Amino acid sequence: MKELFNKYRIPCGIILLLLGIGFILSFFYLFIYDTDHEYNNDYYSVSYDGSWHIVKASDEKLVLSHGKGSITFNIIELNDNKIYLDIDSLIDDIKYDIEKENTSYKLLSQEKTYLTKNHFLGYSYLYENKDKDIKVSVYKDGKYLVIITYEAGINYFDMLLDSANNIIYNFKLLEKKYDLSFKLEDMNGKIVFSESSDYKNLDDSYIEEIANNNYVVNYSIPKKYQRTRYYSLSGSYTYNGFNDYLKSSKLTVNIYNRNIYEYIKDDSSDSLYQKYNEYRNNEKYKENIEKLDKKEDYIYKNSYVIPSTLGDNFCENVELIYSLDNNHILVVVFENKNASISRLCLKVPAL
Repeated sequence: MKELFNKYRIPCGIILLLLGIGFILSFFYLFIYDTDHEYNNDYYSVSYDGSWHIVKASDEKLVLSHGKGSITFNIIELNDNKIYLDIDSLIDDIKYDIEKENTSYKLLSQEKTYLTKNHFLGYSYLYENKDKDIKVSVYKDGKYLVIITYEAGINYFDMLLDSANNIIYNFKLLEKKYDLSFKLEDMNGKIVFSESSDYKNLDDSYIEEIANNNYVVNYSIPKKYQRTRYYSLSGSYTYNGFNDYLKSSKLTVNIYNRNIYEYIKDDSSDSLYQKYNEYRNNEKYKENIEKLDKKEDYIYKNSYVIPSTLGDNFCENVELIYSLDNNHILVVVFENKNASISRLCLKVPAL
């Protein structure tokens, strides 16, 4: 038995050594290359496995390399002329620019699709260029355009595609949160408010909460605004402090799953202007909109007169439009009849 052990000692040692090396390499792959890494800055976040590494990370550009392929994220802030356009209106110019800058690209296929785990509607184009394939994906997130370029050698493109798609899926522009307060004295003067003393006892309040698409906002309402309708997506209240029964003030609070530029775009089918279309031809109709505190938030005001056999009704509406992040807005609406909206009202609701 001892002779047998001595005879095979060296071969067995070599086998054990090879098994040990294999185990170490497998351990190294599983815990280094097969482990997700995360990168975050003030503008975006991304996760990727260890076979990729970051080559460049700036506010507007992220580049990851695999050795056999690369992924580039370009984040472009749109100018005022394009902020209000959807991706369908922008894509032709974007595709033209891509192909103009890369004249050797040959288009193989294209599709309209949803991109990233947030399911942004966008477009993907597959190109061929000599010895490599290129996939360009484009989507719009709020006021930003994201152009993603994945490229690899023809022999490696399909091999790395699942890994590249996983990185694209997990890429996210970070939501920018804002202070919802503002100062009337910081406004530029286009919108003027009444100093009416009709409103009484607005300091005593109670807390409400609404939520939409997992976005939650808590706010306080003066007790003089009594709840008339409330559910998780919206709150509706009526002021009960007027002495004149002809006067009324209604307050509604909503969270919408859209970006602020779509909401304030005049010709958008679901913009704030559509609510008042039937009155906009009124000869006494007036409206203004302006930014608050040089942020992403806006205040809108209109007024008009509705003729009636019992006497004309003066109407005034104000909307406080807060950009909670790139894809959520909080809209506080005051709808008054025969009572001007006071500066005091604009402190309501406190958030």
